[in-house]
Amino acid sequence: MIPKMALMVGVLGCSLLIVGCGGETGPKTYVLSGKVTLDGKPLETGDITLRPVGPTGQGAGGKIVNGSYSLRATPGEMKVEVSSMKYLSGQTSDNPAGVGGPLFEELVPPKYNSDTKLSFNVAPKNDNKFDIDIKH
Repeated sequence: MIPKMALMVGVLGCSLLIVGCGGETGPKTYVLSGKVTLDGKPLETGDITLRPVGPTGQGAGGKIVNGSYSLRATPGEMKVEVSSMKYLSGQTSDNPAGVGGPLFEELVPPKYNSDTKLSFNVAPKNDNKFDIDIKH
């Protein structure tokens, strides 16, 4: 006769296997990758954000490291935003609460982030490679 504890562990293990084999849930995503340069040089660090242009799709984001990024996104037309913040050492800023903090400078001009006109169509039959050349 099998002890009750061993039976419970076996049932739990089988349940986890069944749940774990359910496959991918949610919308289909595709890899989007590329290079990001700032005035002809690889952007050392930063963030890339995708926002759906139309009513379908989901936003996505990823890190830029040594001028490269790779992320997964749902298909559709996406607005692309790039940001890279540089710490200005030794400087502080006063805020209304009276607490100072370090200052940061955005290295990427607004036309590539808050006022972006960049877009990319993530598509199943596309290689989804999107290089971005940022100019001041």
